[in-house]
Amino acid sequence: MIKNLSHDLAATPHRDERTRQEFVASLRHHVLDGMAGSMRARYENVIKPGFEQSNGRPPADGEEVHDAMLSDPYFCFYSAVRYNAQQMVHRSVIPLVDRNMEELNERARKLREDNTMTGGSLKLNSAVEVPRSVSSIDVHLVPGSYHSEYADNDTSAGAIYDNSINVFAFNQMGKNTDDIGHTFANFVRIAHPDFKPEVILDVGCTIGHNTVPWAQTFPDAQVTGADIAPALLRYGSARAKSLGVAVDFRQMNCTALDCPDASVDVVFSSMFLHELPLKDIRAYIKEAYRVLKPGGTLWILEAHVPPRGIGHEFTKLMWAKVIPGMTYLFTRNSDAKLLMDYYWDTIDQAASPETLMATMQRVGFEKPRYRMAHPVCEYVAKKPLSAS
Repeated sequence: MIKNLSHDLAATPHRDERTRQEFVASLRHHVLDGMAGSMRARYENVIKPGFEQSNGRPPADGEEVHDAMLSDPYFCFYSAVRYNAQQMVHRSVIPLVDRNMEELNERARKLREDNTMTGGSLKLNSAVEVPRSVSSIDVHLVPGSYHSEYADNDTSAGAIYDNSINVFAFNQMGKNTDDIGHTFANFVRIAHPDFKPEVILDVGCTIGHNTVPWAQTFPDAQVTGADIAPALLRYGSARAKSLGVAVDFRQMNCTALDCPDASVDVVFSSMFLHELPLKDIRAYIKEAYRVLKPGGTLWILEAHVPPRGIGHEFTKLMWAKVIPGMTYLFTRNSDAKLLMDYYWDTIDQAASPETLMATMQRVGFEKPRYRMAHPVCEYVAKKPLSAS
C-alpha cells in the first residue's frame, strides 16, 4: 500500500488515484523483479541456443546478442511493458498534483516565507541556463522534464517527483522517501566519528531527499542543496521547512558552482552523474575540487554499468537500442531520439569507474578510490591538504 507523505506539502489522493498508483507500483515490481529476473534464463535457455543452432557458434559480440534478443517475443513484450510502466509512474500522480497545484504552490510559498520556522533559505538565479541535456528531453520520461514551470512560484515538478518516488520504488524508500539519504549520511557519521564538516554541498539535490538527512545527521553544518530546476528547489525549500530542518537551496549549474574557492568540506552527489554529458561530468569534478577546502572530500554515489558480459550487453541493448527506438516511436522527434542515443554513451562512460577515477586524478584529487555494490558505486576522493 502506497504511504502518504508526512510533511506539510502532502496531497491526499482520492480512491481512484490511490488505486492507480498502487497498480503501477505493483506492475513495476513485477517487471523489475519477475520479468527482468527471467531475462537471463531466457537468453541462456532459448536465445543463445537458437543463435548457436543457426550459426554454429555463440554470439561474437554485443551487436549479435542485440540482434538475437530483439526478435524474441518475450524480450519485446518485457521492453514495452517496462517503458510504459515508467511513463505510468508519473501519469499516476500528475492528476493528484494538478488537482492540488494552486493550493500546493501557496502552501509552499507560506512555508518558505515563514520566518518563525526553522532557518534555511532559497536563492534562485534566472541567469542560470537549463542545459539542453535537460530541456530537450523528458528526463526519466517525466512530462516536461524537471525544469518546466506552469505558474508563478510553481512547485509542480517537485510535487510530481516527491509523490512519484513511492510508486517508482514500490514503497521501499521510507516514510518520506529519504532512506538512502539517511543511510549514507549515518554511514559517514559512524564510519568517521571524528568527521565534523562545517559546510556540505549536495549537487543535483532535486527536492532534498538526501540533503535533509545530511542536515539532520550533521546539525552543526551549513548544508546546501544545488539544482538547476527552480520548481524542484521551491518545493525542496518548503519541504525542508515543514520537516523542521535548516537547509539552503540554490539554483546553479554543476559546471559552474556558485561557491567561493576552498569553502566546502563535503561535495556530494547521488545518482546524478548519469544525467550529464561526459564533458559536464569532467567540469563538475573540476568544480568540486575548486570549491573544496584542502582536506575536503568528494563523495559520489553513481549507477554502475557492468563492464563486460551479458550484464553489459543487456544494459546496452536497453539504453542504446530499445529506449531510443521507442522514444522516436512515441515522439516522432529525431532530436529526442538523438539525445536518447547519446544518453547511453553518457551512462556507459560516466558510470565507468576508470573514467571517473582518471578524471579525479587529473584535476588533482589525492588517491581517489571506489567500491562497488552493483548496481551502485561509491567514489571517495580527497583534496590534498597541501592544495592551494
